[in-house]
Amino acid sequence: NTVNLTINMVEDLQGNFDEFKNFLLQECPELETRMKELDGEVYTVEEDKKPEELKRPLKKLGNFLKSLGEGDSEYAPIIKKTENLLGKAKKLGKAYNEITKLLPLGLPKVPEFLLE
Repeated sequence: NTVNLTINMVEDLQGNFDEFKNFLLQECPELETRMKELDGEVYTVEEDKKPEELKRPLKKLGNFLKSLGEGDSEYAPIIKKTENLLGKAKKLGKAYNEITKLLPLGLPKVPEFLLE
């Protein structure tokens, strides 16, 4: 039983992740290992996968995105440092939320107020 993800949804998620990651690594090269871990997860998301196959990568990405909005996270100072990075994080969060709406897996949601 697969989910009705479209190729556009997957490309949107992966493309926004790449933009965010590349910009973040310009600002904070020390996060390269963490971004490589997430990169490996994000690129396992495909439109023809079963929901249970999507749970792990999306949960990891969702937890990361949620942490971006938490004032006490290690990423908060980085995100606040640049408006451009915040914009890219919002685009990625919206793409992530679009996919998780279709999956009844109890995945973390990026709060809407962080995406405005």
